[in-house]
Amino acid sequence: LRAHLAMPVVLVTHDMNEAQMLADRMAVIDRGLMLRTGSTAEVMADAQALRALGLRELSAMLPATIATQEADGLTRLQTSGGPLWLPRIDGAPGTALRLRILAHEVILSRRQPEGLSAQNVLPGKVIEIRPGEGPGAIVRIRAGRDEILARVTRRAVATLGLMAGQEVYAIIESLSVARSHVVRGPGRAPD
Repeated sequence: LRAHLAMPVVLVTHDMNEAQMLADRMAVIDRGLMLRTGSTAEVMADAQALRALGLRELSAMLPATIATQEADGLTRLQTSGGPLWLPRIDGAPGTALRLRILAHEVILSRRQPEGLSAQNVLPGKVIEIRPGEGPGAIVRIRAGRDEILARVTRRAVATLGLMAGQEVYAIIESLSVARSHVVRGPGRAPD
């Protein structure tokens, strides 16, 4: 929006999809206090800042480009961590996109999974595990040059024996990425 109008724009919204589509940078304000500012991707991945909006909104912004349109109605995307297949996204090969991957939609595995209906499996490395106040935890994973977040239970962290530096596989069901979570444009906001 800023680039189109060629001037700074301040947009006030409670809609995270709208923020993803329109903002390069954002701030989270709660009860008059600024909790966090930064690039849209940084703020959307900050569990502390998003407590004001609800943990269900916690997500990672994943840059991708359209690779091919498949005959079965899926679009093959390329990310720095590997390929993803999503329901058809109009656009030519090479079109830059940003994907909003909700943390509660990511499943983790310690081994390369087999025999799953989920087609999207990205190898990665655990960067950090942040236990929540309740039974949950947020796991930050580096997949290629980008980060993915997974919201899992502390029991899952213990059962899998997860720790920083460990290799994992992030599993993302194709249909869990809503059409409204896919927007055109480069994935990395300017500093």
